[in-house]
Amino acid sequence: MATDIARGQLELASGQNEITAPFHQTAPRRRLQRLEAEATSMSAISTQTRIEVPLAAARMPVPFADPELKHEQRGRTPWVAFAISMLSVGFAVWWVMAQRMPDIDPRDVIARNLDDARAAMADRRYTDPPERSALHYFSTVLAIDPGNADASAGIDAIADRNLTNARVLLSKGRVAEAGVALEKAHRVRPDHNGLAILDAQWRAELRRLLDAAATIAEAKADLTEELVVTAAPAPVPALQPTGPKLVKMVQPQYPQDALIRGIEGWVDVSLRVTAAGNVIDPRVEESDRGWWFDQAALIAVEQWKYEPRSDGITSERIRVRVKFQRSN
Repeated sequence: MATDIARGQLELASGQNEITAPFHQTAPRRRLQRLEAEATSMSAISTQTRIEVPLAAARMPVPFADPELKHEQRGRTPWVAFAISMLSVGFAVWWVMAQRMPDIDPRDVIARNLDDARAAMADRRYTDPPERSALHYFSTVLAIDPGNADASAGIDAIADRNLTNARVLLSKGRVAEAGVALEKAHRVRPDHNGLAILDAQWRAELRRLLDAAATIAEAKADLTEELVVTAAPAPVPALQPTGPKLVKMVQPQYPQDALIRGIEGWVDVSLRVTAAGNVIDPRVEESDRGWWFDQAALIAVEQWKYEPRSDGITSERIRVRVKFQRSN
């Protein structure tokens, strides 16, 4: 190849122009250029592909790789890193909270609740409202210090006040309000010494009032007038208890549907009598057949006349029973 290049250079030195010279005269120059380009490319390829390996690295032995060991390390490493990161975060949070949260002294909490309880007692907030009452503050103190004498004495004082109110209300005959006071005392101190005795007194008074109410109801029932209405057209006189005297009675019309079906019944009507003897404000109090006889009884009672009164006072409400019976 060196001989060819030298020959080409010799031909170029002849002084002939490459552009104007014939093709056969310029061929050597072109061949020389091609040869120089090939030589340059070969030199670049040999430079790029050259690899230099250090002698120490070439002699270093390759360790044996265990596939199972590599798999175990790949599975364990992420979990270990995750656990370490979580422990670091937890420690950081604890450290921040420890720096920001001061220690709470239970003695300060007890003293503050006792002060609030005394203020509530002064304002008579014994049990209500629940979240601002003396009972709430005393109970908070006992939750922290079960043996606190001030809190126990305060709860006893609240129970004593409720029991005192119950005794006063019982003496005045206000049984329902006394029951409410007893319930509050039981909620505050269920094991109070005087609670059982006062509760027995309250129950006895309540039973006495219920018996008296039943007796009064029976007495009112005995004073109810009774008017018997039959299917016959002849009027039936009414019974005359102590009270306004009936001087004109209009007999109710026996409902035709009830008469055909053989239905009998009664209606209790209450009314008031004016000083002139007229009936006002009649209304049905009770009936055993509902709508069958209610309207007929009201229409008739509104037309009744009683004996006038000289005192000019409208009577209290009286009650009459109108019976509807078929004639034999």
